[in-house]
Amino acid sequence: MAVGNGLTVPAEQVKWYSKMAYNSGSAPSIVNHATYEELEAAASETVELIEKCYRHPHVTNANLPMPTACMEMNYVFNVKLLGKALASGANEYDMRLSHPYNLSNLDRFLNRPDVRAELGAVIKPWSENNNKVWSALAPRDFLADYTSAVQTVLASGAKVLIYAGDQDFICNWLGNKAWTDKIKWEFSQEFAQQPIIEMNAEKVVSRKAAETDGNSRDEEVVKVPVGLYKGFKNFAFLRVFGAGHMAPMDKPLETLHMYDTFVNGELFKSLEE
Repeated sequence: MAVGNGLTVPAEQVKWYSKMAYNSGSAPSIVNHATYEELEAAASETVELIEKCYRHPHVTNANLPMPTACMEMNYVFNVKLLGKALASGANEYDMRLSHPYNLSNLDRFLNRPDVRAELGAVIKPWSENNNKVWSALAPRDFLADYTSAVQTVLASGAKVLIYAGDQDFICNWLGNKAWTDKIKWEFSQEFAQQPIIEMNAEKVVSRKAAETDGNSRDEEVVKVPVGLYKGFKNFAFLRVFGAGHMAPMDKPLETLHMYDTFVNGELFKSLEE
């Protein structure tokens, strides 16, 4: 199981929004120190309301009204935390941007008649968002905590990779790293003690694109940094350098290497060396 830039443990991940906005160590700072302190307070309030909402017996029942604490949480999160953090105009999915992702190529591809026919998607055109579905799920979907689901998969022995592009704000790498360090499972202590390892992919480049060193070959293989990872047994976390929320779109070569090593088991073999 691989989860990319996911929101898995909201009550933990929300705590890291302020640091990600102010001093993430990876993405541009999008707030000043005064706003950072306001975000810290808003994050604490959001976490308190999330935990209060979790305790309500009706929180998961979509047929009943949303509990007051959950509605309050939704307001505090969206207005006092997310809204204030992104007031500068930064893109919540890629903090380097002040405009939306350009998904025009994806739109064109998935709306081609031959592609829609192959997928059996002939009823309506492809659209990246469906506000009706989003409204029906939020904020219950945001509140969902998947800790027990991850624990179940880990206990089964299946391999689990959590990865996050380090330019994403909404599901940032700091929060994802934090919950992977804190989740309780059979090898929690061993996982927390593991060193951070650099992952590199290989890329074939032409000699014209590479520095001339007197070598007569037309091509050479160079290392391409993918990111930093840690892991133990069947659990790993990877921070992907220079990628936003849609890491494979931003870093196709690097994330293909990540997927290949995950699927063929090389990623976990390297942890045993």
